[in-house]
Amino acid sequence: MSALTRTDIVNLALREIGTDRIEDYTESTPEADVARDVWDQAIRMTLSRHQWKFAMKGAALGRSSSTPATRYTYIYTLPGDFVRLGSVSSSSTMSPDLIDYVHRDDGIHCDETSVYIEYVYDAPAVGVWPAWFVDLAVVDLASLMASPLKSTTERERLEQLATKRLAVARSIDSQQGPPRRWPESSWVSAHRGWRAR
Repeated sequence: MSALTRTDIVNLALREIGTDRIEDYTESTPEADVARDVWDQAIRMTLSRHQWKFAMKGAALGRSSSTPATRYTYIYTLPGDFVRLGSVSSSSTMSPDLIDYVHRDDGIHCDETSVYIEYVYDAPAVGVWPAWFVDLAVVDLASLMASPLKSTTERERLEQLATKRLAVARSIDSQQGPPRRWPESSWVSAHRGWRAR
């Protein structure tokens, strides 16, 4: 975890761009103004890039009063802080995974009578961000601030840097828990000697 604040994150982004620091996130300077303009967009962009373990939570979804026009019976409404879908199940144990559904703008469309999800949410406090997420968020923020503060060329350089940092951050985050166990397919079962009767 980090003890960083929004001001700290902005200053790290400004250092990546090569411009002046700010004293406070709320001050009236060109750098702070631009940072506030793009903050939410930048952080949601970073959150949406991966199923970050520190930013995941679960929810039982409520059924919408609307119904799908085609294919499925129900629509389940996504939480207000939803950023990215992790897993979907008809059981609170999250096993087995639900595979017959569609994720649309208005929610999860399926035929199940109950739906549970694990998802990346839009509210982890800056102070709980792990270091690898901070590194990526800083460069995402810097890339959105670069054009108004410096140049489009600088933005392109920072976007390339973000791609490299994303690979590192995803690798580290993926090592923070046990590996996911996928259901065994019939082919694997047959290969191990099991035969259907």
